[in-house]
Amino acid sequence: MATQTQTPPLRRRKVECGPLSLKQPNAPPLLERLKSTSASRHNAIQSSRQNNAIRLYNKNAWLRPMCSPYGRNFVSIWKPLFLVTIISCITTPLIVLNKNDDEIISFCQEKTSSESALSYIIISLTFLLVFRLNRAAVRHYEARQLCGLMIVNLRDTIVQSNASLSHDNPDSRDALCAFAVGYPVCFAWYMWTIADSQIFDEARFRSMLDGLFDEDTVSTLIAAKNRPMALIQMALSELESSFEGLPDTPIQAEAYGQLAKMIRGLGLSLGGCERIQGTPLPYVYVVHLRSFLVIVLAAMPILFACDWEWATIPLSVLIAFGLLGIEAASVECEQPFSPRPSKNHHDVEKFCVVVSTEAQDLLRMNDSILEQNNRSDLEDGMRLQK
Repeated sequence: MATQTQTPPLRRRKVECGPLSLKQPNAPPLLERLKSTSASRHNAIQSSRQNNAIRLYNKNAWLRPMCSPYGRNFVSIWKPLFLVTIISCITTPLIVLNKNDDEIISFCQEKTSSESALSYIIISLTFLLVFRLNRAAVRHYEARQLCGLMIVNLRDTIVQSNASLSHDNPDSRDALCAFAVGYPVCFAWYMWTIADSQIFDEARFRSMLDGLFDEDTVSTLIAAKNRPMALIQMALSELESSFEGLPDTPIQAEAYGQLAKMIRGLGLSLGGCERIQGTPLPYVYVVHLRSFLVIVLAAMPILFACDWEWATIPLSVLIAFGLLGIEAASVECEQPFSPRPSKNHHDVEKFCVVVSTEAQDLLRMNDSILEQNNRSDLEDGMRLQK
């Protein structure tokens, strides 16, 4: 006789509401709070990204991006570029104006082997710079992929909470949806403080979470060293208490397991982005590459002035700008999150606004569906009584 496999009951422990509870029993429903605070929250979230730092751009444009200084990280390369320019402006007139002197003639005749060696070194440095840029680009897009996974988990948490808890436990549904809206904010601040530990702004942080949590929860998040993990812990505690008293059916067990998996899954994207944001390319590689790059670029106007003459100055600056620009792009892409973002940093502000807007829309749709179902049940009951 075949044995039937029984679904094990949910293993729960009773969790009392305390300072870490995400519920707000005396507050209006989350949908009303989201509607009333969305404008102020979104303004606070997007206040750090200026118009010239908007990530989207016209991919078919050429002239305007070429002439624009924004998003090109000139700050990190102006010193070596200035050094090459100064050396070019000093050595070029000395060689060109005195090209009939015996010493200059002898120098120009004996530098052929040095030119050849310098050309090979420039080619090697170019490959090393391209490798560095490639590694930075890989990290950049890996971080974006992890952010996409985070958004998927948050959306699924909102949808599953609506489906499983709207009827039996709307307060817990609102608490978990508030968690999903607030988590990208905590994630963004955590990534920003890795880049600059002094950047945290408590007033702005509170404005970005306006209407989502009570004062005790916000204060706990402010005091936490790892705010995203603190919020995940609160959400898991809320999840345990939300299924307390509900029937131990296979459907409820599956819903509980799915929600727990989604919430815990946020740790994967958090850990991956933390690794990328906090681990630059090895110091020895960067320093050695930059040392040889500056030496070669500084020697270029000295060795090529005999052949290029007055064109040495613009050509040296142009070549230096091209090679140093690759290094600048690598530096810009190496840390994909920044509290002072440019066009090259991931738009975590947009992620926060997207999740908030979608949560509000999904809650509105879910409440509308529940209202229609209740109306249909009432009409069916009245027809049965007749």
